[in-house]
Amino acid sequence: MNMSEEESRKKTTGESKNHSRIAVASIIRNEERNGHLKKFFACCEKLENYHNIIYIFIEGDSVDNTYEELQDWLSSRDDYVLKKIDRKKPRFPKDKSSGRTKYFAELRNILIDFALSISDVSEVLMIDANYGWKGDLISSLRETDTDIAAPLVVNHKHHDGKYLFYDTWAFRKDGRQFSQFYPYVKGLDSESFNLDSVGGGYLIKRRVLEQGVRYKGEKDCEHVGFCTMAKDMGFNIKINPKIYIKKGGHEE
Repeated sequence: MNMSEEESRKKTTGESKNHSRIAVASIIRNEERNGHLKKFFACCEKLENYHNIIYIFIEGDSVDNTYEELQDWLSSRDDYVLKKIDRKKPRFPKDKSSGRTKYFAELRNILIDFALSISDVSEVLMIDANYGWKGDLISSLRETDTDIAAPLVVNHKHHDGKYLFYDTWAFRKDGRQFSQFYPYVKGLDSESFNLDSVGGGYLIKRRVLEQGVRYKGEKDCEHVGFCTMAKDMGFNIKINPKIYIKKGGHEE
C-alpha cells in the first residue's frame, strides 16, 4: 500500500450469526457537505432491520468531512471495511473519458476483492452514497430472481410529474440507452425484463463475482463493461421497475 492510501478495517472472525451476509459496497467522495451521506445512512439503517449487512466503503480525495462521518457512523457497527484511497485527483467532469471510467472501474474492483475475501457474503449491493431509497431495497430486488437485479434510477421530477431517469449512460436495452423521459424505454410497464447493462445501484449474486466478472472502463461507462462481461459469461441482468432509487435521496 503506498503512502497515500490508508485502510481502516474491522472484521469479525468466523461466520455470521445466523445466515449469509449482504455487502453494501460504495465508492464515496464529498457526500457529507451536500447532505447525501446522512440520507444514505438512514436508508442503510433500514436495511439492517431486515438483513445481516456488512459495509465495504472506499473514500478518497474528499475536501469535506465525508471520511470522518464514515468513521463515526461505522464505529457502532459490528463489521465493516473502510478504505481510504487518496490520489490527489480533481473532480472528474461528467463524461465518459477513459481517465474517469478506468479510475471508477479500479475502485469498484477493489470493493469486489474485499467482498470475496469475506466467506459468508452471498450478495453485493453495489450502490453509491448519493442515492436514497425507501424500505427494504434488497428484498425487492431479490424478487426479480436474477444474477444482477437493478431498480429504476431517477432524479428530480419533470414538469409532467414523472421522474427523470438519471443514469442513462449505463442502462441499455437492445443496444440502446434509456431515455431521460418517462417511460424511459419500451416495455417498462412489465413486471421485469432483461437488460444489456444497468448502473447506479444493483444487487449482484456472489457467483457472478466468483466467476471473474469485473469492471472495465476502457471504452464506456464502467457499469457497461461489467454488465457486458457478465452477459458474455451467461449471467442474466434484469430490472425491477416497481422500485427505484433516487439521486440525492427520496423526497417522501
